[in-house]
Amino acid sequence: MAVAFGFVPGTRIATPDGPVPIEALTPGDVVWAWDPSEPAPTRATVVQAPRTPARHLVAIDLGTARLAGLTPGTYVWDAFEEIFRGASSLSTLAELLVGDADGLVATPVVEVPERQVDTPIEVVHLGLDRAGATFLADGVLVRHLEAT
Repeated sequence: MAVAFGFVPGTRIATPDGPVPIEALTPGDVVWAWDPSEPAPTRATVVQAPRTPARHLVAIDLGTARLAGLTPGTYVWDAFEEIFRGASSLSTLAELLVGDADGLVATPVVEVPERQVDTPIEVVHLGLDRAGATFLADGVLVRHLEAT
């Protein structure tokens, strides 16, 4: 399996029981998922939650929300361009969908700092039971891991 993205421990994932740190999720757990063809979130089951070391991390600052640490290849929904794009390719022209199970709002990106770390940080990836499903990580809409 090629791992395209991941999140640092402590990143909160939206679930029907409220936000849960990503490192606490295991196969069989349920998260809120969004499907572009559906008006409301649905449930998706975690089928995998592998962990891998990462040295290159990106943060996404939206003013009202912040993803503190994710890998550069993590896909986020750019509402301005209406496409998924890798976190490292975002600019301040992008608008990401931010919110909770009650609704999402397009929010402008303020800053996308990248950093290299000397000691690798273990990042967690989520695989869901539905192809193309998206979920909320610290309130930001992202795309799940798909095995390749």
